[in-house]
Amino acid sequence: MLNLNLLIRCFFQEIIPVCTTSQNLRMPSPYLCTIKIFIMENNQVSFDDLINNERPVLVDFAAEWCGPCKAMNPILRKLAEDMGDKVDIVTIDVDQNPGISQHLNIMGVPTFIVYKKGQTLWRQSGMLSGTALTHVLEQAIAYKVEEVQEPAEATN
Repeated sequence: MLNLNLLIRCFFQEIIPVCTTSQNLRMPSPYLCTIKIFIMENNQVSFDDLINNERPVLVDFAAEWCGPCKAMNPILRKLAEDMGDKVDIVTIDVDQNPGISQHLNIMGVPTFIVYKKGQTLWRQSGMLSGTALTHVLEQAIAYKVEEVQEPAEATN
């Protein structure tokens, strides 16, 4: 399990605390934040818990110094408004989380990865239109992730 130092911060509020145990990991409720876009920075959360979600999770790997990343912010906000509770959108700062960036071979920012139930469904680097991201997320919502079944133990 890959643990990161992550903290969820809403674009419209100050720091929002997050439980660090896997069974209690929850994104902040919509009433705490008007839009479900969060910047991941400095609190221990398992990345596996973050992406093992029934609904798709769009992870945006970005950096403070990155102009295209900043240009994507209004697009991601609009996307979050349009998609509502159908998806989670998370931004991870690559400079503050070099371990996950290295582990996932993030070579440039912005890089977007869509996960559902822990599986990578899509990955793309560079700026994208809101229409393109909407299309990707709608496909992810409709995609049925097959559960991996444990082999039955032989009884003799």
